[in-house]
Amino acid sequence: MHGALREAMEIAANDRDGAFRGIYYVGKELIYAIHFFQKKSKRGIKTPKRETDLIRS
Repeated sequence: MHGALREAMEIAANDRDGAFRGIYYVGKELIYAIHFFQKKSKRGIKTPKRETDLIRS
């Protein structure tokens, strides 16, 4: 992730049903699950703008 989300980490998983992404942040004592979604774009690896806007909010 970039910008305000630069400390967030991403998990990516692919299987026959599609590509899935998870965004999380590791704090001092907790792991925060920010957002998990299925990536539906057929081109490129960039996270869709709608998803990054949701993560930022």
